[in-house]
Amino acid sequence: MPTEYVFRCLGEHHREFDAGNGGSVSVPVGQEHIHTYSTEHVSDTYILNAQDAKGIDAVVENDSGDPLAGVDVGVFDSAGKQVGTTQKSDDNGAVTFTNVPVGDYTVKQLSTVDDYDKATDQKITLTTTTTDKDNNVTLNNTKYLDAALPITGSTGRLILASIVFLLIIISGVAFALKTKRQQQRDLEDLKNIVK
Repeated sequence: MPTEYVFRCLGEHHREFDAGNGGSVSVPVGQEHIHTYSTEHVSDTYILNAQDAKGIDAVVENDSGDPLAGVDVGVFDSAGKQVGTTQKSDDNGAVTFTNVPVGDYTVKQLSTVDDYDKATDQKITLTTTTTDKDNNVTLNNTKYLDAALPITGSTGRLILASIVFLLIIISGVAFALKTKRQQQRDLEDLKNIVK
């Protein structure tokens, strides 16, 4: 059961709550679940149920383990709804999602990198006992097979075959012309001998 706190005062970006023993706790706006009620003795009393929230750390890298910067990454809940906002990987390929409530999630790469296939979606479960060692996922991008091939791929083979074919044709024509000239010389020589 989550801890309950009673409002002590409101702020624009943080709300402070009476912890019941004279102390207070400050929680960023939007990361609390609030129930309101009032009685004849106390008006506008609020109860805060603090949410357990964790973080998810993702690293976007290529198949050699090198970081990929500028890649869009998002976190989606089990219903497929995006949680929080899309983040871009930094120069180290790192992306951090903070204050993600406990639950089952899928970390997805939302953009592609030149010459790479998009990484496979990674599933992660956050529990109340999740630590910084359990909240990491790696989005591994593999290089396109054809991106590493030189022009000797199928188009290159077609060009090479065409060149070889033309050389064979030219050689055949040259041989035929040479043979015809030789036959004409032989005929001329034979005519001279007969005379």
